Amino acid sequence: MNQSRAIPKVALLSSFGAKAGFRFINRGIALAEAMQRLRVAEPTFLLDKESPQGARVLGTGNDVLPLGASEDGDFNWEDVASAVRTIQADAVVIDLEGGPDVQAVADLVDRNCVVILMNSFGEANFRAHLTVFQTPQIARTIGDDPRWSESPFGFVEGPEWIVLRPNFRRAKMKRAEPRQLRLLISMGEKDPDEATGKILSHLERIDFDFRMTPVLGPLFEGDLARIIAGVRRKVDVARAVPDMASLMDNHDLAFVSYGNTAFELASRGVPSILVSHTIAEEEAARAFSDLGGAAFLGSLESGLGGIIELETNRILKDRALRIKMGEAGPKAIDGRGADRVALKISECLGD
Repeated sequence: MNQSRAIPKVALLSSFGAKAGFRFINRGIALAEAMQRLRVAEPTFLLDKESPQGARVLGTGNDVLPLGASEDGDFNWEDVASAVRTIQADAVVIDLEGGPDVQAVADLVDRNCVVILMNSFGEANFRAHLTVFQTPQIARTIGDDPRWSESPFGFVEGPEWIVLRPNFRRAKMKRAEPRQLRLLISMGEKDPDEATGKILSHLERIDFDFRMTPVLGPLFEGDLARIIAGVRRKVDVARAVPDMASLMDNHDLAFVSYGNTAFELASRGVPSILVSHTIAEEEAARAFSDLGGAAFLGSLESGLGGIIELETNRILKDRALRIKMGEAGPKAIDGRGADRVALKISECLGD
């Protein structure tokens, strides 16, 4: 760390571009907010200002150093190194869908820059100072690798390190017992296979009085009219919701795909019925459901059929079970993962 200044500078490099979605940049924004609030670092984002993610970051008032990139978010690691030098960053947090370049991480470390990796595993982890895994199943697989001794701080793992958006730190709104139960449905910010429509068709068959809220992400490009066609039950479509915490607080149960939305629901105490899009995600989704706030059905890729109606119907009608699941979620995910990561970064910097 540069000893001449009181607060270190941290660069944030998250996936950006037309295909990246917002889950990476949302984690970055949450970390930036925690760093500033706890006064442990001054964050600067490295990304294309013209990208959708750039617009979101600029809307939060955070500093951005432009990073040349293609429309899909491809960039040159030499530009990253140059940007880190320009802002004299003491550390860089890398949160990329495909993981970082091994040599680029080694070069940053050689320049006395602390490197923190988020949710990725590969050779670069053993060159970095710290890796943060949000779910334990990855660490269980690779935790005994002797190469971790090469990493100064190794790794931390588990649901307490899950980074949620800042508004998920606030207390849950009190809500009167509803006359009609409300079920939130979210199949991811893109939902390229229009799984939302398939789930709605299954839930439509349940003989129970409840109301459905399908949530469509900002990157959803499907045919909304086709998705809700033939659904006789009352449907309240929500799209690109600015305050998901408040929306979740007004629901009694959720049907979601594994990912950030499932983590957010758990933190709000909303029980969820969970599926994964692919077989490859099953292990992570099952490990998350073992925390008690969600019931995992399996992957859409392997086919679920009637179990969707059976399990949803069972949990809708079992108020005691929903209360138990709702209490388990916040015990595992309290919405303060960003604070823990920010303080861990400060520890890595020697503060």
